Amino acid sequence: MKKIYSILAIFVIVTIGSSMAFAVIQQDGSTSSATPQNNLFPAPVTFNMTEPIYADSFRTFKHEDIVAMVNNKVPKAIKRKPISGYWEFVLINNTGFDQTVLNIQFKNDVEYSRGLTAEPFTSVSGDTKKKFKFVGATIPHGGSVTIKGYSKLGKPQQIKKAYFSLREPKPNPAVNINPNFEYLELPMPTYANLIEEVYADMEDSFVVGKVREDSAKKYGWVRLVKPADVQKSLRDGTGIHDAPERFFDFFDGSTPKKLFNGQQKSLPPKKHDNRLFAEIVALKLAIASSRTQHTKWGFGELYYNNNENELHGKQVKEIASLASEAMTMKTGNATNFYTVIRAINETFAGPIDTVSFGLPLPNGKTVITGIINTTQTILVVDPLAPKPLENFRNNKYDEEPDVFQLSQNYPNPFNPSTTISIALLQDAIVTLKVYNSLGQEIAVLADNELLSVGTREFVFEARTLPSGVYFYRIVAEGIEEDALTSFTQVKKMILMK
Repeated sequence: MKKIYSILAIFVIVTIGSSMAFAVIQQDGSTSSATPQNNLFPAPVTFNMTEPIYADSFRTFKHEDIVAMVNNKVPKAIKRKPISGYWEFVLINNTGFDQTVLNIQFKNDVEYSRGLTAEPFTSVSGDTKKKFKFVGATIPHGGSVTIKGYSKLGKPQQIKKAYFSLREPKPNPAVNINPNFEYLELPMPTYANLIEEVYADMEDSFVVGKVREDSAKKYGWVRLVKPADVQKSLRDGTGIHDAPERFFDFFDGSTPKKLFNGQQKSLPPKKHDNRLFAEIVALKLAIASSRTQHTKWGFGELYYNNNENELHGKQVKEIASLASEAMTMKTGNATNFYTVIRAINETFAGPIDTVSFGLPLPNGKTVITGIINTTQTILVVDPLAPKPLENFRNNKYDEEPDVFQLSQNYPNPFNPSTTISIALLQDAIVTLKVYNSLGQEIAVLADNELLSVGTREFVFEARTLPSGVYFYRIVAEGIEEDALTSFTQVKKMILMK
């Protein structure tokens, strides 16, 4: 099972006069300096330019997946507690001689079963925990060795000792070496994690039905007040919702039948088994996840494309609203609502696979990457309608949007590509560039281009680049004479290979 990653720090060579020092880039993007205590340091790297491309990938959910059983129970939300760690060290032979062996002693136990390499050496031996010897290659003076491996229990790694010889030099100058690149691995988040964070970012809870406080004895609706109410409503001891679709008519299991009325805080299958209700809940979760940027933004604004269906030409969020209201008011065709919504929910559905789950809340968030479905035709972007813009200040989506917006890339961390989104409320001249940790420009995604109102997406390809921290920077100059606006912003992203 794949894991989710968090960057710790990356060490970059900075030349200061004739001496060398490390610049440490922290999680928040700030820098501090530290002088190395050994003669082993990162090797220089070169970069290639990449060209911008555009892509669409969204995310939907099937209600049965949201409450899929693992070990006979629906998984709860998990904590952001590291379970392992990946790291890379680059050591340079500065002994003045060719060397055919490298000895390393790590500070923490290595998860040897997952692999330990020291390229270009081809053979490794040792106690499989902390002490290892690498042979099988000749490293000339000035040559480098790249060590890659994993630590147990998510502890940050360090090389306690390292020497290019059979015997350890006295004193050993290469001690307490920090990695060039390191990240911690977290367990895969659950749907409960996603639901909790989506609820935290919303102003209100999920409502299925139309609230009719004026006629609560006649009409019924469901307000899922707490995050736990979502999964509680989708599965109980009897299973999931699988009975034929219908509107909110009667409660199940009562004789005589009891009218479905008033507000319900949850609706498990035992109480009212109704697969249309479950599909609406799953669709509302997908729309809310997109609007709060836990999945790709813009899903609710897609249009349903089926000339033979009465819902043709309506946005996904409109269909969700119509179906939800119909549950209470009993308007429309329940079977058609079910058929359409089920098809939508299946379009970009799949297992939770690659996500951003690294930083603790509130700074971090679970971000599930989208699925590109090249064969689907039922959801389209109306080319004649500008994409609506949303603002996500303070993780809310009900405020007035800013003039410009640079979104966090997704996925993040990524490998080998990631999507960067920008939003414009006026036509603007835009430059979007990517830089490495040294501040060197490595990619131009938009170069002084005139872009019209709306959202744009750029896919940054990094197949030829090494793991590490990268930065992308936008400079936008509005061109409306009555509202000239300039905007500059930088965000950080992580390439993990």
